[in-house]
Amino acid sequence: MKNIFTLLAAVLLTATTYAQVGINNENPDASAALDITSTTGGLLVPRMTAAQRDAITSAATGLMIYQTDGTAGFYFYNGTQWTIVGIETVNGTANEIEVSTSNATTTIGLPDNTTITTSVTVDGLYFGTGAGDGDNNLAVGSSMGSGTGKRNTAIGSRALESYSGTGYDNNTAIGYFNMKALSTGSGNTALGAENMFSLTTGIANTSIGNQTMLNVSEGSNNTGLGQRAGESITTGTNNTLIGLDADVSSPNANNETVIGKGATGSGDNTVRLGNTSVTNVNTSGTITAGAITIPNTDGTTGQVLSTDGSGALSWTTPSSGAATHAIGDSYGGGIVFYVWDNGAHGLIVAKDEIGSLGPANFTSTLGVTWAKTTTTFGAYRSGLGGGEANTNLMIAKTTTDPNSQWHNYAQTSTADFYSAYLTQQYRRVLQANEVRYGDWYLPSRGELEYLFTNKDNIAGSGYDPTHTYWSSTETNDSYAYILATNGTGTTNTGSGPGSNTWSHKNDLHFVLPIRSF
Repeated sequence: MKNIFTLLAAVLLTATTYAQVGINNENPDASAALDITSTTGGLLVPRMTAAQRDAITSAATGLMIYQTDGTAGFYFYNGTQWTIVGIETVNGTANEIEVSTSNATTTIGLPDNTTITTSVTVDGLYFGTGAGDGDNNLAVGSSMGSGTGKRNTAIGSRALESYSGTGYDNNTAIGYFNMKALSTGSGNTALGAENMFSLTTGIANTSIGNQTMLNVSEGSNNTGLGQRAGESITTGTNNTLIGLDADVSSPNANNETVIGKGATGSGDNTVRLGNTSVTNVNTSGTITAGAITIPNTDGTTGQVLSTDGSGALSWTTPSSGAATHAIGDSYGGGIVFYVWDNGAHGLIVAKDEIGSLGPANFTSTLGVTWAKTTTTFGAYRSGLGGGEANTNLMIAKTTTDPNSQWHNYAQTSTADFYSAYLTQQYRRVLQANEVRYGDWYLPSRGELEYLFTNKDNIAGSGYDPTHTYWSSTETNDSYAYILATNGTGTTNTGSGPGSNTWSHKNDLHFVLPIRSF
């Protein structure tokens, strides 16, 4: 005890005598009130818990202790609160950010599980949720617009800078100036630079590339992949563009698919494969267009593709050396209205109808009678080829028979024109490169049914939908069948349009000559 008193007295005496105190140091530094020199020990300040620290009454400003619990470390009292030394604090609480500088390099260290609850700008680059602070939003580079909508991502300078949406908008813009004008659009995705630069309110657009779909403003459901793909779209919808400079046919194009460098769409609801330099499109599979499937195998020499009527095409060998024709072809002095054997054979209807003015005048407004009313000719055939047989029976009466079609025309000055005669004597005015055929006949009931079935495909024929036509098929000595075509019906019975019904042989109906090939 005596020694301690002696030491304190010496220190106090020295402090009173000199401005500095040195321990183990006879020459204390002039700037220090106390200068302790040691190479084997350090200065040990009071150690205590946070609770013990806070229990110190009337702590002096600058008072220092070492806290042993919580965030351990040296603390000093700054006049109002205890502050940890070496870690930046906010309101006395460690902010969990440590900043150190060495050789002009600044290092920011964040401890594990650090939470930052506000946006941060580092060297001019923004990190945060955007000005609107919408839920689940992320903005990196520039602050997203003021919209409070949710689930938006903007990474890159000025990406989504005009955003003002309020819903679950799910927009994603990654890259410089991407969707910078977008305000209330939703479900849009842009990856690259200056993609969808002008888009304001579009929905579900996707662009990947450089300046892809650059000018789209209000369009929706468009997809562009490749530099400047879809550059012309402004308000178009449902378009798909794949390839460098692949583009639509017009700014408001709809449902165009364009694939290939520099390819341009062919119009709404079309698919374009390749640009004008493409000379072949190759696939190993079959091709289906509508209801038709084109095979991916080759036929043999001379074979042609034919359909089974259900959409399947196959290679077939046409009839030996015979030319083939299709319904609607102009052939054999008329228009083809029915074919079989893959078009090698069929029926042709005349290009003129015949009426009361005779077989060479095609301006008649009235029809003709079938034949004498009290005669049965035996013309009962109704199928393919039946018309020719029926016509021959009708003509076959001897010229002395007053019921003969020929007798009544050739030997009576007041003769009427009858149906079968007119078909055999049909004489069309010759046109350039045409042949005048002499094997026309009056169609049977069934042949007229085939004609009516294909009436929409025989443009250029003598068929008139407002007229009724005789068949060569009789029912008895007084009646024969007609085709009631005046209308749009399709039934083959009854008295409606498209029907086969009978009419008195003295009634007036027009005649349509046909021939076969």
